[in-house]
Amino acid sequence: MTELNPMIQRHKYATAILSQRPVKAIGQYLYSNSNYAVLGCILEGVSGHSFEELVMSLIAKPLGISTVGIGPAGSKGKDKAKAKANPWGHDAHQNPQDPHRIQSDNPEAIAPAGKLHMSMGDWGRFVSVHMHPKLLHRLVSYDGEDNVSSEDKGPFNVLHQPLSSRPQAYACGWLVSKYTWAGNVPVLEHSGSNTMNYCKVLVSPEKGFAVMIACNIGGKTAKVPSRRAQEQLIKIARNYLRRTSHSSGHRSSHHDHHHHHHHHHYHHHPEGTK
Repeated sequence: MTELNPMIQRHKYATAILSQRPVKAIGQYLYSNSNYAVLGCILEGVSGHSFEELVMSLIAKPLGISTVGIGPAGSKGKDKAKAKANPWGHDAHQNPQDPHRIQSDNPEAIAPAGKLHMSMGDWGRFVSVHMHPKLLHRLVSYDGEDNVSSEDKGPFNVLHQPLSSRPQAYACGWLVSKYTWAGNVPVLEHSGSNTMNYCKVLVSPEKGFAVMIACNIGGKTAKVPSRRAQEQLIKIARNYLRRTSHSSGHRSSHHDHHHHHHHHHYHHHPEGTK
């Protein structure tokens, strides 16, 4: 299958998946990488373009995301500067994964479920759109005019709306939770891993902030330090919310600016790349 182009791989994979009996009744929640792969295949069939092309043209380019890549994030060259900027992934035993190896990332067939990488700053650009509806014009306004009001969430009214409530409220690609530290307003969150990298994001659209965590190791090894980082960043977020809640009036900066708290958790491998 590795010789086939990604679109053919996904079509074959989707065909195989859809030939099986559903695991759950239609309408019941079940998180599944396979479903995301099928969705990617549907997008390709409707548009005539690959998932990779759609990501670049419809998401990355309009948002000014320049560091996005598909496949292993680690530098494949000997440039040490690039190696530091693109750390290699590590398995649960902290073994570095050479990006030259095909096993160092998910198969092409399930790329829509998780095979993208980008810098923290560019990831923040994507997350910002989910916090600030005004930024939606970059994606939905093709005439270049800012015709999306600050109150109009457009398609995100659908994307952020939970489709299931048991065992977890799940929207289109987001878990929807409520936390006391966020004032019990909806918080969008999700984590992801290709078993060699791990990341998690929590977004509070109503409060206008996000917590983003990424580390280049997978499995349970990543979850403990990531959870600790999350706890510390939430403390920072709570202090930020207290300060903004005590501010008088509605400042325009609350709508025009966003705060991203980043945490990098890197491990060294024998060649010195982080």
